[in-house]
Amino acid sequence: MNDVPQTAEHLKALLTASQDFGVRLCVLMPQSAPTAFPSANNHRPFIAIVLDDDECPVGPNGFDRESFSALVQTVDCAAVVSTAPVPDIYKLMALMPSYLRAGTLIIETRASHDLEWARFLQGLKPNLPIICSTPEPKKMMGAQA
Repeated sequence: MNDVPQTAEHLKALLTASQDFGVRLCVLMPQSAPTAFPSANNHRPFIAIVLDDDECPVGPNGFDRESFSALVQTVDCAAVVSTAPVPDIYKLMALMPSYLRAGTLIIETRASHDLEWARFLQGLKPNLPIICSTPEPKKMMGAQA
């Protein structure tokens, strides 16, 4: 991916997975209408990226529950990212489909919805491994570490 120097660091691994290993990328925006995710319906390997990190994130309620549940049933691991992008998380989510031919899900959200997303995923698929990248809690005045 040296030929694309302007690419954000965290996305380089995803683009390499797609270019070099034939991993399908599926970008999902909030919508309430039912959706068939062509990159996820038994078309492994794939990486699905949920973009819920704009100025007005909606959380899981911004997606058709039945469609999203079908997607989650096809993934092998997930990441909920509510911090600045952590390149190592994106690398891991790209390695799984590249080498293990797995399906991975990355949810980019805000801190106001990260726990909601993690619980939603656990409710849909209780044994799904989930990596969470959340902001460090602010220390209360007078609190001891």
